Amino acid sequence: MTVKILVSNKTIGQISKEGLEEENNVEQIVKENENKIKAFGSSYSVTKAQAYARKWYNGRNRNYNDYSGSGGDCTNYVSQILYSGGKKEDQDRRAEPLWVNSTTYYWYSFITKQGIGKGFRHGRAVSSSWIRVSDFGAYWARSQKVKTYTNTKDVIKNAKPGDVIQFMKNGRSTYFHTMFVYGKSNGTLQLSGHSTDYLKRNIKNISGIKKYRLIKFT
Repeated sequence: MTVKILVSNKTIGQISKEGLEEENNVEQIVKENENKIKAFGSSYSVTKAQAYARKWYNGRNRNYNDYSGSGGDCTNYVSQILYSGGKKEDQDRRAEPLWVNSTTYYWYSFITKQGIGKGFRHGRAVSSSWIRVSDFGAYWARSQKVKTYTNTKDVIKNAKPGDVIQFMKNGRSTYFHTMFVYGKSNGTLQLSGHSTDYLKRNIKNISGIKKYRLIKFT
């Protein structure tokens, strides 16, 4: 299936500026919601999330789009894990099929149809919050506890299996990667991820990181 991603004619500088603005938006959402976060529900099963991570860490589920060659599949994979663990999609029924719909207020990847006659379209509609690092962070910051760390030891101390970690490289001002916390033992975290496929990557082996964004689901 061909997935359309709408990209306007923009310079690298404009794209970089927009990325920074999006990250500032995430930080603002975190500040606004830190004292009114919803209680963690019992519907999220870490065991089910881990089972999905095991099954698909080195493969691609054909029920979803694969973005490995279109900017990376890391956040898409983590969204699938959370959904399999029991987090419900927040669907926009007006969403365009065969399209990535830019939003941080919905979170979804579902089959839909729009239009009639020659304008009829049927296929998967995907929110940018399902597949894009910054938009994923912005969406979940509205309902989950989010903490930022600069020290790996602090992330290890506060993260638990079932949580999600996003990474910002040295020299950058935006987060670039999303991984699922699969396990925690022997004083470290084992992380699952796509783009470069891992089930249990030791967080201590990930170098060149300036900041970690921990999104708590447990």
